[in-house]
Amino acid sequence: MNETTQLLERWRDGDESALQAILTTHLPFIRQRVRELLGPALRARLTSDDVVQDAVVDFLRNGPRFVPENGRQLQRLLGRIVANTVCDRSNWFRAARRSMANETWLKSSLDGPSPPDTGDPAELAHRAEMAARLRLAMELLDERDRQLIVGREWERRAFADIGAELELREEAARAAWRRAMERLRHTMARLRQGELDALLDETEPG
Repeated sequence: MNETTQLLERWRDGDESALQAILTTHLPFIRQRVRELLGPALRARLTSDDVVQDAVVDFLRNGPRFVPENGRQLQRLLGRIVANTVCDRSNWFRAARRSMANETWLKSSLDGPSPPDTGDPAELAHRAEMAARLRLAMELLDERDRQLIVGREWERRAFADIGAELELREEAARAAWRRAMERLRHTMARLRQGELDALLDETEPG
């Protein structure tokens, strides 16, 4: 287990000093990475380094549990998360992330209805792994895909309502949701193959 993973595990077990160690180690790189990812107009919205730290802490607290291969991979992912926070038109997805964090099993159209809970430890571990992979994949989608999936899968809203929000007709919103779900499935499959770094290369905003 590498040092970054050890710190994450300690913090999740309630060790606040581990969170401070993570921030001290990784924030300088993340701040620089975010500035590289954003254009001048979006960089102007970074009025304070508190924006970066707040977004990082929010993700570490409410985002999916995952084991980074190394500190560099964690830095790149957190840089992407902060850039998403600045790029998104509002903080709507941060609220959705907190809602997802409270779900023990995220029901979605990816695999149909979830099987009955038998209490089997192996099955519970599989469900937890799937839920974490699903939530991590959501972080790698663009904002509109996230809006479509959250609106339909978590908020259970009608396509007419989602379409009105995105300035799409109902059928266009339905078709866009199908494409977003396919991208989500594809992203999850690649995460299962250990392709997080490649996904970050392909999906970075800029």
